[in-house]
Amino acid sequence: MSSIRGCYNPLLARDPSLSGTVTVRFTIVAEGAVEAAMVENSTVRSEALERCVVDVFSTMTFPSLGEDGEHAVSYPIVFVTVRSVDTSHPAYMPAAGLVFSVLRPKIDACFDKRGRKREVVFVDFRVDEAGQPSGVGVDGLPPASLGLRRCVVRAVLATTMPKPKRVAPVDVTLEL
Repeated sequence: MSSIRGCYNPLLARDPSLSGTVTVRFTIVAEGAVEAAMVENSTVRSEALERCVVDVFSTMTFPSLGEDGEHAVSYPIVFVTVRSVDTSHPAYMPAAGLVFSVLRPKIDACFDKRGRKREVVFVDFRVDEAGQPSGVGVDGLPPASLGLRRCVVRAVLATTMPKPKRVAPVDVTLEL
């Protein structure tokens, strides 16, 4: 998701109200390459964002499908400002907003414990069907901030998330 964030953040800096959903339709061919990526639906008002998102999807590779041939995928990306929340499935957005409000004070405490000025941190993780987070990634901190990074990861892993309904697992990105 960091490549998608690379599309969004520069445009968001120019237009703080930029938000909405871009649904990308693409085909994964037998070798795992992506073909025919295109915007299926969009509520963002930015052709540049749509184009960039399609370019990111066009360069993705997936595990080989072998003899299963091709697989068509429709994948929504939700862009939200308000120190943003993004999920791989729009149905999880209300829950992700709750996660944001629970995690924010925990992340603030990580900075406070180290006497650090608050910085913007991007946290990516996956929520399984039981509401357990895993695969936590933290971006936006200098490489020397290993202790702070560990604190943020522990805070996420110690938080029970709302259980996704019929859409598990869900990938979540928070800008805190």
